[in-house]
Amino acid sequence: MIKNSMNLICSRILCVKNQLLCLATVFLLGGVATSQNQPTAGVQASVGEIGAGTVSLTAKGVLPKPPLFFNATANAKVRVTASAVNHDIALAIKVLQGRPEVITLGLEGAGEIKSVTGTGLADWAVRKDVATGKRFLDLVPKLVKGKPGPVALNLTIKAQ
Repeated sequence: MIKNSMNLICSRILCVKNQLLCLATVFLLGGVATSQNQPTAGVQASVGEIGAGTVSLTAKGVLPKPPLFFNATANAKVRVTASAVNHDIALAIKVLQGRPEVITLGLEGAGEIKSVTGTGLADWAVRKDVATGKRFLDLVPKLVKGKPGPVALNLTIKAQ
């Protein structure tokens, strides 16, 4: 009786092991068909003598680029005269994640930006969304191919 029970347990363990190995083979054959530049996945399965099983999944490929995440701090000095209101704004931008191809800031009010200057700035533009009428300041940092880009930008904005 005990021998029959042991044979039944062993046959079930072998059955589970064979099923896991078949599953692993399907996943591995699927990975063999891909080229080296394509992401791949694999499965490894094993069953110990006491019936405990382990399944390991592996994935290889290129991670997507992280999105741009930054913070900005602005300190403004305002000069009011009889003919104009002039703004000198010190803008500090810290890039926390991603490569800053373009940094976009929302603008409020009717003032006109006259200039944006600072080390590490390649270009800038004021853009207006036709649908909403909202204005945005687009800042383009100087980037070097193959390098992550600046972590901080310190800019001066002159507006009127």
